[in-house]
Amino acid sequence: RIIDNLPFYLRPTLGFDKKSEHLTFDKLDSSILYQHSKQQSGLGQGRQFEVSHITEAASFPYPRMLEHDYFPTIPQSTWAFCLAESTPQGRGNWWHTWSEKVRTGRMARWNYLFVPVYIEKKKYRRTPPPDWIPAPLTLERAKKVELTSPSVVGYTFTCDKEHLYWWESTRQEYQEMGSLSIFLTNYADTPEESFQFSSGAALNPELLERIRMSCVDAGSYEFERRA
Repeated sequence: RIIDNLPFYLRPTLGFDKKSEHLTFDKLDSSILYQHSKQQSGLGQGRQFEVSHITEAASFPYPRMLEHDYFPTIPQSTWAFCLAESTPQGRGNWWHTWSEKVRTGRMARWNYLFVPVYIEKKKYRRTPPPDWIPAPLTLERAKKVELTSPSVVGYTFTCDKEHLYWWESTRQEYQEMGSLSIFLTNYADTPEESFQFSSGAALNPELLERIRMSCVDAGSYEFERRA
């Protein structure tokens, strides 16, 4: 679509175009390669990628091939850029372990970015009825966003009424279907909240959510010793 809508004087000539596999721009000595996560090995082997994009990495059936086959093809250069993104798909899997290592600064070549649900102002909004009053849990969640947003987005964020109504009504829909963990993992406020157990856990999602809402950041104390 991008190529088709470029002005004629900017549109490159295609030397080869195979749908869902690759494009070659012959006069630019450049190409775009598509590869699929279902292949068991050989992802990017024998190649070098200056610019690359991995989508839905948590859904890869063989995620270790990213570390073994693909990441070594990314050159150690300031001109190289790779974006790996995904929605979480459970806890304790490869994506959970790897992304947490990036978040805690144990992967030198990678930078971490988490996008909380409330920061997207063009989506996740719903006009509430005139007489709508937020439920106590919704107010707790709004307070939790204000407390955690400085560490997540860099400033204190206050949720507007339209977003809170969307959150409350959508959460209720998922809870009635017995899928609260799916709601929390897809519409999370913090990285910790986004990683939910995909199957049953020892504690139900409602209890874990209430515990998470009531938690506060640890504070430091000074003790003075007196004779």
